[in-house]
Amino acid sequence: MKVAFVGGMNIDNEELVAQVMEDAGMPFDMILTTEDEGISKNVRVIAAKKNIPYLVYAPDWNNLNPEEGKVEVKRNKETGVSFNKRAALNRNMKLVKDCDGFVMIWDGESSGCRSFLDLLKNEPTKLTYIVKVPQHK
Repeated sequence: MKVAFVGGMNIDNEELVAQVMEDAGMPFDMILTTEDEGISKNVRVIAAKKNIPYLVYAPDWNNLNPEEGKVEVKRNKETGVSFNKRAALNRNMKLVKDCDGFVMIWDGESSGCRSFLDLLKNEPTKLTYIVKVPQHK
């Protein structure tokens, strides 16, 4: 089973990730996660320790092709370089589309995690396990 496992970038807790993997009750044949810090970094570390293959989804800030996702072009004020402000959302959309199951550790505030929840509303058949933890500041 391809399981997406993501979470807040401000939460750094390998023990929590390992426990949630056990509690989720899903077969983690392949993990899909992001390149972010926090929970996603912990997921990559635990996957490596358990010899679970994982695939990292990263936003393509330079992709301005509307056929490959949503595009909102912004220009960096300092460098003048254009980038796609919607790149992270496009990454999240692809990750949700590609997974069979979804696991998230969330503090209730992260806008990135909130975007995953919004996307999952359109995927009611995906097995989903969400753990809400107190805010870490």
